[in-house]
Amino acid sequence: MTIPLKNIIPSSQPLKLGCRSDNRVSHRLGRKQRLVRSSAFNDIYAQDQCFHGRFMVLWFSRGKEASNRVGVVASKRIGNAVHRNRAKRRLREVFRLNQDQLQEHIDIVLIARRFILTAKWKDIENDLLNLANQAGLLRINKVTTQGQSDKGT
Repeated sequence: MTIPLKNIIPSSQPLKLGCRSDNRVSHRLGRKQRLVRSSAFNDIYAQDQCFHGRFMVLWFSRGKEASNRVGVVASKRIGNAVHRNRAKRRLREVFRLNQDQLQEHIDIVLIARRFILTAKWKDIENDLLNLANQAGLLRINKVTTQGQSDKGT
């Protein structure tokens, strides 16, 4: 027995992109916000703009073709599949929660380091923001590195 879709969702309330049928906003990283093709990763690596942190390595690319996407990488040096997936989940989540602080028209690749598995969440978040600040990717340079002020005084 199939139920027509029009009986489930009232026609007066069309579904919006990023919203669920129960009117809660979806906070997931959509397919358009993720880098999935190896050619996209290779294009970012070819820019040769990377910054190394304690828990991750940040590669990025700017341009009009870039559209605030993220790709995550965890090599076998991280550990078995469970550990690699946990590292990638943590990287995706820290990006998702802080993407509003990043400039537009950038693509980012985050490569996990082994220490991300045992790190506290706040340390991972600070590491991403510090790397983004060093790369000049923050909208407002709130984070300072090594006690330097934003104005260079």
